[in-house]
Amino acid sequence: MNINWADKDKGATDGVRNIFSDDDANEVKQAVNSKLELIVLPIPTAGGNIILDAQNFIDLKFNSSANITSDKAISLTNFANCQRFTWLFTSDAHTLTFSGGTFINKGNPEWNGTGFVLTDPGYYKITGEFDGTNWLLKLE
Repeated sequence: MNINWADKDKGATDGVRNIFSDDDANEVKQAVNSKLELIVLPIPTAGGNIILDAQNFIDLKFNSSANITSDKAISLTNFANCQRFTWLFTSDAHTLTFSGGTFINKGNPEWNGTGFVLTDPGYYKITGEFDGTNWLLKLE
């Protein structure tokens, strides 16, 4: 990809506006869109601990493959580019403890300082938003 910041035969405005060829512009657009689209990833929950792997996407949704039937440690991995996520799951009454980042929560009585204590079986949604330092988690 060649970037021509200023073309001698064009004015500065034209040189800046036309820095990419059509092919290069399409390549950049595809690369950006591949990271911006909402990605839905399945998460196995039947085994031991649960790993939420963001695969370095910016915004994504996780769907659990099975009901969570025991207490689980939840790890975040490949979240370097991730700014927000949503996790949909069903669970019996269990504790979900988060690791792999700094987490805060305001407003959920189920929060115990490191995770959520689910007291009722049901369908749940956890959203996470990254502020540059901490993950703000919300349970619904």
